[in-house]
Amino acid sequence: MLTTIVLAEPEINFQNGEIQVGETILAKISSVGEFVNEIKNEDLIFLEGRREVFFESKIAFYNGTYYLYAHATRPGNFSIKIENILYREAGLLSSTNLEKDFFIETKIIGYQEEVNESGNITLVNKTKTEILQIKPGLIVPGDESKLRLINVGDSNINLTFQEIIGSQEIALEPGEEKEIFLSRNLSFELVNIESYKNFQIPIISIIANGLVPPDEKIDLKTNPKGLIVNLISGEEKEVVIELFNFAEENITNIVFNRNSIPLKNLENLEILNAKDATNLTLIFDTKIEGITEDNLQINYTQNEKEYSLLFPIKIYTFPEGSTEEDFTEVEETCEELGGAVCKTEEKCNGNLKFTKGGDFCCVGICEKKVTKEDNGGILWIVGVLILVLLGIIGYGIYKKSKKAGPKKPEEKLAETTKNYSKRMSGSLQRT
Repeated sequence: MLTTIVLAEPEINFQNGEIQVGETILAKISSVGEFVNEIKNEDLIFLEGRREVFFESKIAFYNGTYYLYAHATRPGNFSIKIENILYREAGLLSSTNLEKDFFIETKIIGYQEEVNESGNITLVNKTKTEILQIKPGLIVPGDESKLRLINVGDSNINLTFQEIIGSQEIALEPGEEKEIFLSRNLSFELVNIESYKNFQIPIISIIANGLVPPDEKIDLKTNPKGLIVNLISGEEKEVVIELFNFAEENITNIVFNRNSIPLKNLENLEILNAKDATNLTLIFDTKIEGITEDNLQINYTQNEKEYSLLFPIKIYTFPEGSTEEDFTEVEETCEELGGAVCKTEEKCNGNLKFTKGGDFCCVGICEKKVTKEDNGGILWIVGVLILVLLGIIGYGIYKKSKKAGPKKPEEKLAETTKNYSKRMSGSLQRT
């Protein structure tokens, strides 16, 4: 009996789903298992589409959870990415890459205000914004024990600041800034700021309680750490990556699991010697247009233990006849081009464009992909119809051959007698 163990991968969770320009983004990374390697500030990668962008940010660890913040400085569609996170669950060591999308925009609030003009009271439609910026969004040992609260919207903000020792009411006018000094009596605390939305600011006071988890490096590494591949449907593309063994002992039984990655001719390796490296040639070939994103899973044995390394691959596949120029990002958004981003189970019947923000935009119609199961069903129906048609044709030929078959002696005698009678009858009439 074979038992498959499914590991619960770490995940990124944002405190608030809606994020405005100027606000402080607060999030945490949690795992059912145990983090093994340290995630540092430089490991946080922020992307706008496929382009790396900068956000002021910070991350820290406490009691099995990572806490992080970033300042939202401009609107748009973004994602945060962290590569090669090592974690252990049920005694098994694994690695993963995390990526979380988020959207930044300014929320305009509509309201009505009474205006008195010459004794006449009328209702006037107006708009406002409520945006609170908190700096920093995370306090660790060595930081000053204070927070700066800044109203970057255009209306008054009322908030309640709560600590364990008490709370206070604060009102901020547009552009106003106030400093709050914190009492740090605990090794860890979440400071609550309640306003138009709730913010919880982590305060970590003691490193000894697990600020930095134990480091257990993984000895099998790749160069690069992941791939973004541009393909044209029906055309093969070769990419060479390097596989390194940094250990003092050999690594054996290296098995590659392609998952949904369209790879050809990738053979497993029996051994990779200590302190050695080898080149892997990845041959990509697909006719499935659109975006394919998955991990090439590399399983191997080291010191009689099983390990797994995930190599992330993202593939952009354009239709046949496309050129390299089609992979160039255009300035317009998908909406401005009048297109749409097709779903995973759909393909684009039209022109594909890389749009501003990194969307894979279909300027045409998104149609459902024909899967192997669909093709199998169609082929089965066609096969049944062909068999029925062949049966009808065969039956017709059989009936015809039966009619044209050799006549029995009685039939031949009757036919001869009939013909003779007709001839004799004709002869008598002439005389």
